Amino acid sequence: MANNIKQVSNVNGSTMNLGDIEKAAIRGVEQGTNHFSGGYRQNVTALGDGIDDRQLTEADCGYITIGVVGTETAASKGYNIDLPTPASGLWYKIVFVGPSIANNSNAAITVTSNSDDSSTAANLIVGQIAGQGDDDGANVVAVADLITFVHAKATAGDYVELFSDGTNWIVDAQYDADGAITLA
Repeated sequence: MANNIKQVSNVNGSTMNLGDIEKAAIRGVEQGTNHFSGGYRQNVTALGDGIDDRQLTEADCGYITIGVVGTETAASKGYNIDLPTPASGLWYKIVFVGPSIANNSNAAITVTSNSDDSSTAANLIVGQIAGQGDDDGANVVAVADLITFVHAKATAGDYVELFSDGTNWIVDAQYDADGAITLA
């Protein structure tokens, strides 16, 4: 059943010697013991609209969607998302999925960093906000504590991606319209 393959042909016709790992993989395929199915699935937490403030936890690591597809978000009020205390390896990608955030001063959706798993803000966020408009975003080198998805400016697809190095939150944000995401 298993063969004695020691070389294979490269795409350009030359031969390549196989190592023990490659030989074992070929034997596994021949014997039907290597089964590959599906892919790696990311955790997705849909926060929707009209929620109370939310404290993220380690269990929420992954994608966080805010807003509702096809529906103006925060028509009556916005909300805040609190990041947990920084811990190495925590990662969140917060993506706005609604077409827009309502045009009233109470409608902003904010993300706050804190050092004690509560709503006490702490300057722990640093990184980049990249824009598609005329202002081209900003590289934030001084730590900040508040990310804002701005009312009447944020649109579907705007996002902030945050990961922790154990001390701070490093942000990589992207928006479509000038000033749609701010860091202060």
